[in-house]
Amino acid sequence: MMTGTAPQEPMILSTVTGADGSIFTATDQGLFRQAVGATDLERVLPASAEAAIPVLAVTLISGQRLLAGIAGAIAYSDSRGDEWAFARLPEPALVVSCFASNATDLVVLAGTFEDGILRSYDSGESWHTSNFGLLDASVLELEFDGEGSFHAETSTGRFMSLNGGNSWEPLD
Repeated sequence: MMTGTAPQEPMILSTVTGADGSIFTATDQGLFRQAVGATDLERVLPASAEAAIPVLAVTLISGQRLLAGIAGAIAYSDSRGDEWAFARLPEPALVVSCFASNATDLVVLAGTFEDGILRSYDSGESWHTSNFGLLDASVLELEFDGEGSFHAETSTGRFMSLNGGNSWEPLD
């Protein structure tokens, strides 16, 4: 059972498990949290169903900071989703589709549907475009391979960055 839900079941877009085992689920109706052992989902972003907004991507960095991609903003929380702050993004408003992070130096990348890749050096509090060499600005998936490389899947192919997302080269 969901608490604070909209009339229909939400479409799940992304999930991540928190350090305490809670599951965070990004949906077309907001971000929900399911505590360990709980059967109910609790809406944590936005706080009410009346203001339901799609949360397209969610990730956990540094073991505790949640990042949530919403239309035009990236929200971040250090309190398991109880309180949120919103990062400023470059104009025009961007739609974040995915995240990837390198936990060792707190570099976080955010892929967007039409505007390429954003990079954060401060765990998601500020963001800057990072598209040098990226030939397609429609980013569908980002990942860190654990060996120093970021990979981006776009609508036309795969790209790789060997320098923390500063520049990209095609793989296909």
